[in-house]
Amino acid sequence: MLIGRLLNGHASGDYRLLDSESEALLDHVRRLSGDQLYSRFMVDMDDAALVRWVRGTAFNDVIGWFHEGTLRATIEIGYRGQRAECGVTCEEPFRERRIGRQLFKRACDRARQQGATTMAMLSVCNGQRAVETMLDHPDWMVSRCYSRSIILPHAEPPNPLWLVRPLDQVTGFLDRILPSRSTSDA
Repeated sequence: MLIGRLLNGHASGDYRLLDSESEALLDHVRRLSGDQLYSRFMVDMDDAALVRWVRGTAFNDVIGWFHEGTLRATIEIGYRGQRAECGVTCEEPFRERRIGRQLFKRACDRARQQGATTMAMLSVCNGQRAVETMLDHPDWMVSRCYSRSIILPHAEPPNPLWLVRPLDQVTGFLDRILPSRSTSDA
């Protein structure tokens, strides 16, 4: 079942670090629903706030996923010393196709290159889907006590959860299902 979902849900596209695509980024976030915007930013965002956010991303790295030449998903990475933080957006027609996971993998690689040792993501535990999503990532540590958000300094959600992942211990799928692979020859 999982293999079928992976193969059938795949969406082709190109991943790249955004440089001067601020208009594409603004168009992308404008296509997100109100719920998706709230989930990403932890506050209601009007158009002026979206414009300010796009201008502010110049201080962070943003990796985008382009489908047929149009930006459809992003991951923003902010840095503070050895700590990196990320926030993901993905337009509705492309959700549940593993694009976010691919973006996250690329974000971890980028953060390691920048000297980060941990990646964090602010989340709000809203119901069963959020819990299942967290449980689906065995390498995450869940914490209610972390520090103020790098990429969302205004965010003070009522039930915050920080998902924190050490970057020096990221394991692959085969290492998780075949434990002997990661401990052999150690």
